[in-house]
Amino acid sequence: RSKMPSLFKDFGKPSKDLLSKNYGYDHKLQLSTKANDASFDTEWSSGGSSKVESELTLPQKRTVHLEANHQGKIVTTFKFKEVSPGATVKVKAGTNNKIFVGGEYQKCNKAAFHADLDFDLEKNTSVASASALLTQSSFAIGGSLQAKGGDISEVAFGL
Repeated sequence: RSKMPSLFKDFGKPSKDLLSKNYGYDHKLQLSTKANDASFDTEWSSGGSSKVESELTLPQKRTVHLEANHQGKIVTTFKFKEVSPGATVKVKAGTNNKIFVGGEYQKCNKAAFHADLDFDLEKNTSVASASALLTQSSFAIGGSLQAKGGDISEVAFGL
């Protein structure tokens, strides 16, 4: 099998592309550390973005997560596991004008319930979601509902 001869213009193509094309570059630097029940992460990008995160695990399965980015937005998340047996509550709020409140409950792999409210104070909008799943042996029944601004936007049901 014979190879076709290269054209003269193709000899310098890789060098020409390297020198003349606008290749994007973005270098990232990530640092993480963890000691006992506290962790600290930071990320910096030469493209102009950066963020700092810290998480602290408190007694009784409580966590506090704090995140700040290069635009000055700060978001704090509180998570409370086992508020009562099988129940978890999560609250998230920050300078981004968004608030999230949610909860879930699981009982012995037989029942699971989830509900949350998501508010955007800047856009004056809210989304509420709820779901449930009940199981018995090989039978399962469940459903979910989502409402945006008070109007039901999604409904699902299954057996």
